[in-house]
Amino acid sequence: MANNATTTRRRLHANNKRNKHATPWASARVDRDSRRVVIARSSNAPTPDESRSDLWSALTDAVSNQRWVGEVLAPWMEGPPRPVVDTVPRRALADLDAHFADVEGIDVHYKARFPLRGDARDGTSTVTAGTMAETQWAGERDNDLVYVVCFHGFNGSEFSFRHLLPAIADDEHFNAAGVAFDRPPFGLTERPRPGNEEAESLYSVPGSSRLAQGLLRHIDGSHADTGRSGGQGPTTADASAHHTRRRVVLVGHSAGAPCAVRTALDLADSPDFDVAGVVLVAPALNLAGSGGAGDDPKNTSALPSKLDAGQLLRFAYARALLAVPGVNANFVRRSLNERRERAWRDRDIYSESAGQTPMDVVLGYTKPLAADGWDTGALPYFRNTDFTSAESNPDPAQLPARTPILVVHGSEDGTVAPSVGRGVVERLRANGFDDATYEELSGIGHLPMETHPTPFHAVVLPFLRRIL
Repeated sequence: MANNATTTRRRLHANNKRNKHATPWASARVDRDSRRVVIARSSNAPTPDESRSDLWSALTDAVSNQRWVGEVLAPWMEGPPRPVVDTVPRRALADLDAHFADVEGIDVHYKARFPLRGDARDGTSTVTAGTMAETQWAGERDNDLVYVVCFHGFNGSEFSFRHLLPAIADDEHFNAAGVAFDRPPFGLTERPRPGNEEAESLYSVPGSSRLAQGLLRHIDGSHADTGRSGGQGPTTADASAHHTRRRVVLVGHSAGAPCAVRTALDLADSPDFDVAGVVLVAPALNLAGSGGAGDDPKNTSALPSKLDAGQLLRFAYARALLAVPGVNANFVRRSLNERRERAWRDRDIYSESAGQTPMDVVLGYTKPLAADGWDTGALPYFRNTDFTSAESNPDPAQLPARTPILVVHGSEDGTVAPSVGRGVVERLRANGFDDATYEELSGIGHLPMETHPTPFHAVVLPFLRRIL
């Protein structure tokens, strides 16, 4: 509270500077017993009308500096949302190897790494979706090519898989392309505007599945319909004659894990794609009480088993704020701006190395907040996210029991407890999944594919080699 007292004192004395002959009319101190700011007024204090503006500003600052209080009260005190300034078009922020595709009516940002073939493979793949025709086409559809599609977590983007995609494409033991896309409202994918129920559904877990399926068809269609060296691809008749279901592996990190599971379930009866395996990294799944075979409420929960009254109150109140026009926008902007400011100030993107996160990583995570309309999709995303609903927590035990599933967790994960990952595998094995594997990485936190790519690849690549 000492910092709040200093701020309040400065605000109160600011009014006195308007008249250099005036004597201070108030002072602030911290009462040691109650730990509250005590304001003492002098006999020549101005009228309430004269000081109301400065006092209100001081109180707003003081409230906002109390983190949780600021999250739930300050949005009410900020007035109507102001226009966001100093932003640029989304595509202007894209890297040179970035790609965009029209999927489900929105502009989806993604990256893809394809394996080089024959003599072209030298262990350093730089091939992306835009140049795949020059290296991938061999006169016929490459039916052996597998797509490994990655789903990032909350506040992530395709950037989270910058190490994994080339590792997949460069591995000589299998023929696979690594694909990662930005789930709205994160990254550089277009944010559907609020108000349209169908568009808003793209912010949900089922919506991420629809985007992934559409992107797979887009990329696979580009691959099949493009000829090598400028030539024509196969005709529709040829493609139909040689059509086989394309194998895919789905990788989900944290809040992206439910999206990977949902996509795997939705592709179960697909005529175009066959799920060859699933990789769940620090899965944010809350499957307790889902009612499936072998269900054990104590097995799998990404949420704390016990929430104190204060946490429950804050969670409920935050959700209530999202229903209040104007206030909800202030709440979302404040939350995301605070995250951005903390990343630049404290360099704490990686919790296990707070203060030491490389600046290129800080930039990679905060760059999307410079895009036009970065706040547009945040509101419907939060409205469509319910960590306790069945829709947001598809059960991997509902997949075919023959599906190979790898769960990877860092032993020092402070966001999703390792017990959650272990619980997922226990649940799968209880439901007859013989190929369900748990790998715990010692001394590693919530983002193993970023902070420790070498040990992470050491468990993921062998899994892919075995199943592919």
